Amino acid sequence: MIEIEMRVHKSAEIVDEQEFKRLYDKKQKQFVDRELRYFIGGGCDGLADFEKRLVRYAALSDAEKTIFQKKNRRLFSRKRPIKFDKEFAKKRFETEYNKRMTIAEELPQEILNEISDLRVFCLGYVTPTVRDKVCRYCQQKSREVRSQFKVALKQTKEVRETLKTWSNFCYWNRIILAIREEKKCIYLDMDNEIYFEENTTLVISNGKILEQEEQVYPYKKNVYASPYTGIIETELHRAGELYEVHFLLRNVDSTGNEKIWYLTIAGTNVEVETKK
Repeated sequence: MIEIEMRVHKSAEIVDEQEFKRLYDKKQKQFVDRELRYFIGGGCDGLADFEKRLVRYAALSDAEKTIFQKKNRRLFSRKRPIKFDKEFAKKRFETEYNKRMTIAEELPQEILNEISDLRVFCLGYVTPTVRDKVCRYCQQKSREVRSQFKVALKQTKEVRETLKTWSNFCYWNRIILAIREEKKCIYLDMDNEIYFEENTTLVISNGKILEQEEQVYPYKKNVYASPYTGIIETELHRAGELYEVHFLLRNVDSTGNEKIWYLTIAGTNVEVETKK
């Protein structure tokens, strides 16, 4: 994440409190605008445009409001303007920024010695030297992760071939909506909107939860910054006559704080149901 958002900037060469504050406010505003656009799926050009439209809407007659709603559908939910708390969005930016600080502090000392102000670095501004060193470091770490991922993927594919029905186990960046136990089966309902796919349910026959460190957060799609439980990675293993599905999950609360946890479910078969 740090590597992708790096930009060479002269402010990265010095320590200046006023400049840091200016850059922080700039990045915070960009974050709030981006959060709003993502939440409503487009439909306006950032927070300022959103607020202007709502002010204009409030001054319209009832007949004019109906027309306005039709032209600005994404700004309304159940015929009411959507609720977007910009102060809450700012808090989420602060959470994301603090996460980057935590990650950046773990960089090799050789790189840290080249960074004039770690706070500015975490806003995405760097010198050419820092950019190049961080890129090389991240590339090396990416190769290590890909190597481990290939091993896990190979094992999953081998086990998948023995299933009664073919199932895709490339589940990452999806949201778990619920875990249900019905008629000796365990159902995991998943939201696949990020991939423009129908929601699916993973069904584990004769299922038993072997490990569940946390509870699933209830996700509300139409609520800004709704807490959710996201899938980081999934693996499929065979344990004797049973299949085991291993999930690495993260619970994200409304302020953006995360908690990583494990979920393991065993059963006699695993299949996927697509909800129409």
